[in-house]
Amino acid sequence: MNKKDDLQQKADAFYQALQKSDIDRLRKRFTVIVVFALVMMFFISLVSILFGYATTNRPTPVIAFDKTGRSLVFGNTSQEGTTTDPRINTFITKFIRLYDGISPHPDEDVTEAYNDMVPKLREILLAQGAHAAKVAEWKGKNIESIFTIKKMELKGPRTIGGKLAIIGTGTFTFRPAVAAQYNDQNSFSRFVFFKMQLVILPVTLQTPSGLLVEYYSSQLFDDAQRLKAFLLENNIPLTDDVEVAK
Repeated sequence: MNKKDDLQQKADAFYQALQKSDIDRLRKRFTVIVVFALVMMFFISLVSILFGYATTNRPTPVIAFDKTGRSLVFGNTSQEGTTTDPRINTFITKFIRLYDGISPHPDEDVTEAYNDMVPKLREILLAQGAHAAKVAEWKGKNIESIFTIKKMELKGPRTIGGKLAIIGTGTFTFRPAVAAQYNDQNSFSRFVFFKMQLVILPVTLQTPSGLLVEYYSSQLFDDAQRLKAFLLENNIPLTDDVEVAK
């Protein structure tokens, strides 16, 4: 074997060793990449499963209430099992103002009041067109009414599913909706006796007050003496004192 052939064999051996080393290196690198990809896929799948579980089991957003009975939305609270007098007072005050009162936008008031009723009562009133005349008479006029409860008597459980029977008295103050100032010359009052039944429901986004009206009726009086006479004649032990009786 001449010197040239010997050099060629050494060169071939060197390149074969180099190719084998490269292949081993590539194989190891590929293995690392595959393992890394599998680990990342595992963690992504795990995170997705945990996120889905947390979303599914997250508490339903409900409504909490401040000390005056006004509703506040919170996302991670549990539903209360009972209602309170301030909440009931706030709900009734708003409902009677919307249902019996007047404002420049009576159609919106009536819609909001109807949304606070059980479906059956709402259906009956809509079929009767009960508030059509009120909407036609007062829409766009510069007068509004403020309602204030004077006394109530509540009977029944305050737990979810319970029904509260309520009688009470209150005052409507009628005044201009837009005016430089309010005084005795541009406002007047009327006095109300009302009866209603409320259904206590879970507090949800659909029933933010946790209350719906199942029955309601009212009578309006020109002055406080006529209201008191009515209460005495019908043996109803209510006065116009500012308090809530249980």
